[in-house]
Amino acid sequence: MNSLFARIFLSFWTAMTLITLIAIVTSAAIVERRIDDARDIDPTQLLTQAAARLREGGRDDLEKWLRKNSRALPGVDMFIIDPQGFDLLKREVPARALQRIRRFSPNPRYPPKGVRMARPAAQLVGPDSEIYTVLTLARRPQPFGILQLPGVPLTVFLVALLVSGFACWLLARYLSRPLRQLQTATQEVAHGQLAVRPGREIGHRRDEIGKLARDFDRMATALQESAATQKRMLRDISHELRSPLARMQVALELARRKTPDATGELDRIAREADRLNSLIGQILGLVRLESGSRPPNMQEIDLCELVNQVVADTRLEADARGVEIETVRPAGIAVMADPALLASALENVLRNAVVYTAPQSRVEVGVTGNGTAEVEIADRGHGVPESELEQIFEPFHRVADARERHSGGEGVGLAIAARVARIHGGRIEATNRDNGGLRIRLILPRKA
Repeated sequence: MNSLFARIFLSFWTAMTLITLIAIVTSAAIVERRIDDARDIDPTQLLTQAAARLREGGRDDLEKWLRKNSRALPGVDMFIIDPQGFDLLKREVPARALQRIRRFSPNPRYPPKGVRMARPAAQLVGPDSEIYTVLTLARRPQPFGILQLPGVPLTVFLVALLVSGFACWLLARYLSRPLRQLQTATQEVAHGQLAVRPGREIGHRRDEIGKLARDFDRMATALQESAATQKRMLRDISHELRSPLARMQVALELARRKTPDATGELDRIAREADRLNSLIGQILGLVRLESGSRPPNMQEIDLCELVNQVVADTRLEADARGVEIETVRPAGIAVMADPALLASALENVLRNAVVYTAPQSRVEVGVTGNGTAEVEIADRGHGVPESELEQIFEPFHRVADARERHSGGEGVGLAIAARVARIHGGRIEATNRDNGGLRIRLILPRKA
């Protein structure tokens, strides 16, 4: 039972149920004590009334009186036995009572004095000298008799149980609901959604939970402002670099014309300039993804067809390194995605594999659609240290092994792929292959 709601609800309900049971037992004990006290009551007054009814109205009047006063004493049953041995109210007389009646010796004085409930009370003599025996007996306890005692019926117990359960449910909901909202907000912040503000819903509370929500909002605001400042600075720097880079490329073309003998050095400068221009473009693309300035153009697409296009665009680069791209892809796997963004993510992952795989080797591309839509791209390179498998999707992360040293990668392509996967409600994973190389899986929700 890991749910806080369930723990709070069951704890409070159990406590209230125990309190209810203790109250019932205590009440029952008090009632039983009162009944015990009643058993010591002298019923002479009732007997006098019964004798008067018998003398004035006979058997019928006595029967009416008994019907009205049969339960006048708490915890006690009163029987009036006629000369034939039957109760006037046609009730079954306990056998133990009949045995006591047979041993009863009438008191010549009438009405009797000091009659006790534990023995036959008295004998009444009718107008025709017929004898009626008055008998009072303590009631036998019944199964679950506590719930049947006066003032403690079963319905009261059930109503109390239901009311306490509802009250505990409201209390548990009142305590656990804001905590679930804070948990959801924390998860959203962890996934980069810094605009979430749980304090708008629960910050009005005056307790510790409300204070926690308000502190959470302040933290999220600070994180959002810090992230916005970093993105803005990165975007501004990238834009500022574009202008001198463009001027440098123009100067290179002029230098080529004026200095034909320095072609090798100028070509090297041109390659580095192109690489810098590509890096700036990737940085700007990453900033746009992070800022959400370009909303995705979601539409239904065939994932297999998109993979075919990306593979075809990458074959020229693969052929230049002697790398074969092997594809395994079924047909008819539909996803809701932005074609341009998803193609960019797949291209970054595939080019990464082509660059880092061993020369004259093979890159394997597979597409599956069991529950989710998955694209798996595996190379035969050096792999990545296990401790850095999750970090390779962070911007500008450099793996401290031959993958980065030999290739000189910018460390932005996989970060873009990870952001695109998150935008589409999916994720990206990296694992090392048993026989060497890196396997990257892009997992997306499949269209129903």
